[in-house]
Amino acid sequence: KPELRLQVKTMLKRSAIKIIILVCVIIALIAAWQSSRPVQIMAVKDSVLFIKNIPVTDNGKIKWWNENKDFIIKKYHLIQDAKFFTIIIMDFGEGYQELPGTGWSSVDKSDEDFICFEEIKNKRRCIYKEWSFDITGNMSRKVFINIGDRSYVQTPDGKTELIDNQ
Repeated sequence: KPELRLQVKTMLKRSAIKIIILVCVIIALIAAWQSSRPVQIMAVKDSVLFIKNIPVTDNGKIKWWNENKDFIIKKYHLIQDAKFFTIIIMDFGEGYQELPGTGWSSVDKSDEDFICFEEIKNKRRCIYKEWSFDITGNMSRKVFINIGDRSYVQTPDGKTELIDNQ
């Protein structure tokens, strides 16, 4: 019987290791899939960009902004005053949605949590405001990139540093 118990324990350990390896492989595949999806600008309203497939990491968001800022600024005319501007990046999330009835609210969402596009002649013309990050500052001096509770400062030479918020 002691030999049988030892064999069972060994088999269970091997099975546990295989399961852990399988879970790690699945997580790695999901992460690779998510990071390979192209970032898309789905809608623009004033100084707000609604983005599909926003990079997950701070570095990914900053890299995406740096690689696309010239195109975004020229195409969407988001910066009226280069000495002080704010651009807000929001997750496109579930896309265009219909607002529930008048006076509707829930614990999670209310009418004020949506930006609606009056020019869209359809009931599904509103996007839930899900802030991802924003960019503010002066294009010729310092630009601040705010992600979550972290702020980064970027100088015109492209150098980006995390600001110590303590």
